[in-house]
Amino acid sequence: MGLLVERYGIQFPRRQNANKTVDSICPCCFVTIATAAQEADLELAEREHTCRIERIAQLYPLCATSPCCQIDPRFGRLAKPPNES
Repeated sequence: MGLLVERYGIQFPRRQNANKTVDSICPCCFVTIATAAQEADLELAEREHTCRIERIAQLYPLCATSPCCQIDPRFGRLAKPPNES
């Protein structure tokens, strides 16, 4: 299960497309995690989504500005500047 929904109740923004499908977007990594004909069909993808650590590192090099870094323990190592060991 994804940490964002199950443990922390993070809400995924949704947008309606021109073709009437609906996208679910992760508020941490900004990836469109699913597209469906009905919003109810997005819930499983939202529950199962886990951000890729590479994507978080790219978006938040020091991890200080991301709420995800405080949520997901995998991201803790990103909190140090890259030149520190």
